[in-house]
Amino acid sequence: MADVVERSFQKPANTDEDTENLVNFTNISIKNNNNISNFPPTSLRELKNVIKLLKKRKAKGYDQISNEAIQALPNNCLQIMCNIFNACLQLAYFPSQWKHSIFQLAYFPSQWKHSIIITILKPGKNPSDPNSYRPISLLPAMGKLFERIISIRLTDHMEKFNLIENLQFGFRRGHSTTHQVLNLIELITSAFNKKNAMAACFLDFEKAFDRVWHDGLIHKLTNFMLPHGFIKLSQSYLKRRSFQIRCGDTLSSKRIIFSGVPQGSVLGPIFFNIYINDMPHPFNTKILKYADDTVALVESRNPQNAITNLQLSINIISKWCHQWKINLNPGKCSVILFRRYKTRMRVNTDIKINDSIINNPDSYKYLGVIIDKNLNFKEHISYILNKANAAFYSIYPIIGRKSKLNIKIKKMLYISLIRPILLYACPAWAIANKTERKKLDVIQNKILRSVVNAPCSPFLHRLASACNSLPE
Repeated sequence: MADVVERSFQKPANTDEDTENLVNFTNISIKNNNNISNFPPTSLRELKNVIKLLKKRKAKGYDQISNEAIQALPNNCLQIMCNIFNACLQLAYFPSQWKHSIFQLAYFPSQWKHSIIITILKPGKNPSDPNSYRPISLLPAMGKLFERIISIRLTDHMEKFNLIENLQFGFRRGHSTTHQVLNLIELITSAFNKKNAMAACFLDFEKAFDRVWHDGLIHKLTNFMLPHGFIKLSQSYLKRRSFQIRCGDTLSSKRIIFSGVPQGSVLGPIFFNIYINDMPHPFNTKILKYADDTVALVESRNPQNAITNLQLSINIISKWCHQWKINLNPGKCSVILFRRYKTRMRVNTDIKINDSIINNPDSYKYLGVIIDKNLNFKEHISYILNKANAAFYSIYPIIGRKSKLNIKIKKMLYISLIRPILLYACPAWAIANKTERKKLDVIQNKILRSVVNAPCSPFLHRLASACNSLPE
């Protein structure tokens, strides 16, 4: 397993010579520049506020320091921690006699860059295949706390100068998966209202977070008007990271990471957004992103023109991916032609990526919502019903009619475990016809009757009111 994960973090594939030379020049220039301008220092008050927001019962990193332990520290310890963080942010020189200390000032300390990796089986994958697991990094508590201090400054800087493109909704304040799915549906329905077709290509990047080219990311950071000291700090954060795989109580040997941003880190998602921020938008193509969940959209009155222009756009995006050492996975990419009005014209919907024709299904699951080519959402509502039923029957012994739990606790279980399934991203699929939406009322009615042990006679609104849960 460790060997498989290590291969994920190997140096990315080659790029073109011009890009390689440009990136190398940028990284050498940063290394030789002694300018130490950086973000403002942190304060004891800010540190306390960040610590207060730490989630309890989070898995510990290799340092075995828990968030609860940090939250219990007295003020004098927090002040020392604050001084250490400020030194890491501000200083470009560290006394030589401290070189082997944990606190290598002006750099991200190496002890904070070592992660214990646990693996989580991807849905529907073969458990016996090591490639079926997603690596999640358990990082040292001090390192993650320092990352939070940095991320506040980095996020404020990017929002102040509007540096992240508007159609990237992942890991951003005030943005959610629901917003992005709704955005996609509105673009498609707008095309329908104009009697146009919309060609959509849902892109899948192979091991997206694990294959980020470190030197390429540093080059892109220089275009974000960031303090030079922060870019040097970012270099230290990315370089010479290490990991061990935990399997039960056993740890693998230590391995070195040569690419990627840690999944489970604070800065990793922000760095990933920066890395793919300059993806091209050719031929009036709209690119919607939620982190690495990306869809390219081309609208046209002529369906074949939409497909043709989409292919041209995908070619340019593929070239950009090669330039920045990102691999598209043609086997997991899909294209759908959305159109309300059928024509007699035969449309060839084949789209190629790296000479491979990608899938052309009738529907695609995007950010948890199944979107079909006619936008009737029958398949998605069926998916919701099955999922809600499964959740209901899994906890039926404790919320069913024969349960001894009081109604208040049963209502709480329903609201926390089942209702989110019924409501997830509902503004996006609210255009489903009334007959389909009515099916959700039926299952909610059934579950609520069980929760309050009611007969079949009460009206649904009265029943929902008893559970503080209005019907869909």
